[in-house]
Amino acid sequence: MFKNNTRFVRFTLLVALASLCANIQAAEPGDYVHSIRPLLNQRCVPCHGTLKQEADLRLDAGSLIPQDIHDELLRRVTSDDETDRMPPEGSRLTAGQLAELQQWIHAGAPFPQDELIPTKPSEHWSFQPIKRPTLPKSEHQHPIDALLFGQRDLPLQASYDALLRRIYLDLVGLPPTIAEQDRFATDGNLNSVIDALLDRPEYGERWARHWLDVARYADSNGYERDAEKPFVWRYRDYVIQAFNRDKPFDRFAIEQIAGDELPDANAETTIATGFLRLGHWDDEPADPQTDRYDQLDDMVSTTSQAFLGLTIGCARCHDHKFEPLSTRDYYSLVAVFNPLQRPQQGRTELTVKVGETDVYAWQEPSAMAPDTHILVRGSANRPGERVEPAVPAILVQQQPDFVSNGNQTTGRRLCLAKWIASTDNPLTARVIVNRIWQQHFGEGLVSTASDFGLMGSPPTHPELLDWLAHWFMHEAKWSLKKLHRLMLTSRAWQSAKNDDSIIRYRRLEVEAI
Repeated sequence: MFKNNTRFVRFTLLVALASLCANIQAAEPGDYVHSIRPLLNQRCVPCHGTLKQEADLRLDAGSLIPQDIHDELLRRVTSDDETDRMPPEGSRLTAGQLAELQQWIHAGAPFPQDELIPTKPSEHWSFQPIKRPTLPKSEHQHPIDALLFGQRDLPLQASYDALLRRIYLDLVGLPPTIAEQDRFATDGNLNSVIDALLDRPEYGERWARHWLDVARYADSNGYERDAEKPFVWRYRDYVIQAFNRDKPFDRFAIEQIAGDELPDANAETTIATGFLRLGHWDDEPADPQTDRYDQLDDMVSTTSQAFLGLTIGCARCHDHKFEPLSTRDYYSLVAVFNPLQRPQQGRTELTVKVGETDVYAWQEPSAMAPDTHILVRGSANRPGERVEPAVPAILVQQQPDFVSNGNQTTGRRLCLAKWIASTDNPLTARVIVNRIWQQHFGEGLVSTASDFGLMGSPPTHPELLDWLAHWFMHEAKWSLKKLHRLMLTSRAWQSAKNDDSIIRYRRLEVEAI
């Protein structure tokens, strides 16, 4: 009898909770979009969403439910019985959330008509191979304009004075001088201005800052004493020089992750690995073992977000709630960086000596890698299953071969870096192309520049993003200067600013001011 009642309750709950995704034909999404959808995503989707469907229930997909089930749903979310209430874990819904939920249910649990049922994680747009779309038939010669406007007329071009100022501020962060304005008024050649600015040292200084923001660059360590990082400025200067010399972005990525493991490693490529050491550092941690994993987490999280646009750091304690990234994926990346050691003596940070150069970098002193284990609930004191180095399984059909190169290091980071910089990687080119677009146009084709996962925003113009990413890898050979030139010569970028234009009004950054 008790078992039958339990089954009935479970069945009732299954049907009742399905009401949260009901009535896909309803027209008014207002409360759902601003209140209900965020509530479902936060409290229900982790167990009843794209990745998990406990009791075969999905709350991120529309389903038609009977009207008489609504009262049962409200009873469960307001129940005082801890074994009966929903959600079963965490704090209860607030009075405001309950009121919004009740109002939505009484209105028939309406969904917006354009609400899409999420696809399988493996079918997510950013995980697909980058293929070059065919340019549409268009009278517009510029590929960006052809993909954006098709058969439509191009927007009006901004005035020459406005364009000159825009080009200068975008590329070097400085307004044109009166002499430069006069010279342009005589010449009128925008392309020559773009080329000249890309050759100026101020270009590297300005655009390096955008990358340094992504790389979480800071001159000091944070925490109470906030001590200065010794010689960290060498990494800053490396980035500036890389931009000014137009170092191909694939090489730029490899050097920052594994410059010391390259066959032609030198002081410059070792300085580049300062990227991995830029995070905050506690010189007197309460728990050194936990602090060690905090430092590894900083490397894994920053590398994955900067180059791949993935929030894998959320899988440190449990499988990612919203992305197809498991704790195994996370700790497999930890295994890549685990051989690294921070040079230090007590509270004092040390540098690595490369010839006569002091380098702010980690050190990998041996080709023998320590074992890496999944930490149960992220606790450094609860090692679980042993893992080997690997990249997130959702992104590859066959794992890269993480084998030692037989030298003084394990070679694991170099293997990861080469995979990240590979033309077969579906994310790296898309992510950096979008970052450059974001800086020029005010908003990326993907508005969540560091999140290309399931919870990130989809691209507004997916064919344009893929065309740019493919062109960037195969025709521009990962040249950022060529990418700048392509974007700045489009009418989309040169258009007069208005409410309908692609290029956005935005405040000039304080560094340029």
